[in-house]
Amino acid sequence: RGGIERDVASGALFIPEVLEPDRGDDFQRWIDDQDFRPGTGAPGLWFYHLVMPHEPWSLLDDLSSYASVQEAPLGLFLGSHWSVTGADVARQRQLLQTQAVDAMLGQLFDRLRAAGTYDDTLIVVAGDHGQAFEPSAPLRGVSAETYDDVAWTPLIVKAPGQQAGQIDDTN
Repeated sequence: RGGIERDVASGALFIPEVLEPDRGDDFQRWIDDQDFRPGTGAPGLWFYHLVMPHEPWSLLDDLSSYASVQEAPLGLFLGSHWSVTGADVARQRQLLQTQAVDAMLGQLFDRLRAAGTYDDTLIVVAGDHGQAFEPSAPLRGVSAETYDDVAWTPLIVKAPGQQAGQIDDTN
């Protein structure tokens, strides 16, 4: 994308184009720009790498944004782990942004349905890591108290022609 130095010099605070607060807007514009109608020839392939609900958490469940805190607020994050209050606040912010991602995926699915291609589409949504919201515990460190938060990440697959969902908790 042209080099990290230029992006940082222009004001990018995080990994350029990946963790910026407007990345949800970028995804919604991408959805709007796609032509999902069936074509002739080989099936289409659409891929979007959205790093959400990863922090910075700046979206509410209705997709509106609030002034994100560019650094963890003093007293809530203690260098490598959350304080008692910080863990609760961080979990709420992460859940609100997760709900925003759910709404954006709903927009994508609505566009696929409108194009008549949803039923024939393979959709894969994957997470890369979990995060613990336990006071005094490392964010991604695995322990008895954080295992469920850190070890399990989502993998959601909708197969072409799939009519009903199922949950499979196997490794």
